[in-house]
Amino acid sequence: STNPRGQHPEGEDRDLSSGIDGNVDSTFTDLNWSKNKLASGVGSTLIIAVQGEARILQKYNFVTSNGHARGDPAAWRLSGGQTADGPWNEITHVEGDDIPSQNDRNTAFAPAFDACITNQQKQLEEFWTDQFQCQRPFKYFKLDILQVRGWFDGNPMASSANSMQFSDFIMYDKDGKIDVDPNKCTNPGGHSPGNEGIKDGVDGNRDSKFIDLSFGDNNNGGSTVIIAVEGEARKLHKYELFTANDARSRDPKKWRLSGGQSADGPWTEISVVEDAPDQDERKASMDVFHPCMQPIDALCTRNITVTRTDDPTAGWGMSPRILCEGSVQMNIGPSIEPLKTLSTARFPQSADGKDLCPKIV
Repeated sequence: STNPRGQHPEGEDRDLSSGIDGNVDSTFTDLNWSKNKLASGVGSTLIIAVQGEARILQKYNFVTSNGHARGDPAAWRLSGGQTADGPWNEITHVEGDDIPSQNDRNTAFAPAFDACITNQQKQLEEFWTDQFQCQRPFKYFKLDILQVRGWFDGNPMASSANSMQFSDFIMYDKDGKIDVDPNKCTNPGGHSPGNEGIKDGVDGNRDSKFIDLSFGDNNNGGSTVIIAVEGEARKLHKYELFTANDARSRDPKKWRLSGGQSADGPWTEISVVEDAPDQDERKASMDVFHPCMQPIDALCTRNITVTRTDDPTAGWGMSPRILCEGSVQMNIGPSIEPLKTLSTARFPQSADGKDLCPKIV
């Protein structure tokens, strides 16, 4: 294992071997991080050699050093290869909110980073985004909040001040955050204080918030928000809602998201969330929502796609199987609507991380 272009304190055991020895009390330090970052954009590069045979990575983690938290990794790219010189295949890219804060020293980040699920999630997101009709580009998005979390004063239908609120609503396409035009965003029929209007719910600042005082209750209430995209129409990849600073009873619980080419529609339904996850923390993400993506198993898997060539219009009339080396059979089905001609096989791993279908016969 090596640290190309790295430099370590003289007379101290702080080379790369001290960062991969399994001892949380030892520390790896690269004194050339800043110089390398300025010169090439990459601060430190570590080449980690696996002992013995090649392995399939499922998860990994860092342990903080005994030094200041400002030296902790804050963004990285992890790749895999068959030699120390590559070529390299990117496994995961982590930065920003994907990294949990860890102020304790000599302590692992929690939870550990799930490399292959991150990569699989990205691949599946791209697949569904490209395939489904509901993911065509839209210039405007309409968010209809239909219910809030409720249970204000013990009433499941009521929220504090009969209001609905959130601190931020962020949309992403495949290239990153979708910029919105706050001056063209509206809340038809809504009522908000001057400094807590819809502009304050799409500004990327979780210390501000949007509140609709005219929501009502869960029996007959509701709020509608029209979000205008800055520039050209964009294809929605995923979106995220953040809780406001107070009043959990006002958190959105049920909503419908639609897309259109004008602020007046017509509207194409993209996503319906019936019961959003509870989030007790304030100014925190409620979850990342992927409009048309099929759910995936919580296992690190390898995926292949099979296409019928005999009669593409027939769809799958059965659940075919793949014969793997060693006489292991893997089911492919069922069919995935509305593609019909495609089906995805998910190959799980054994408990020790071995691929259960190393070769298709």
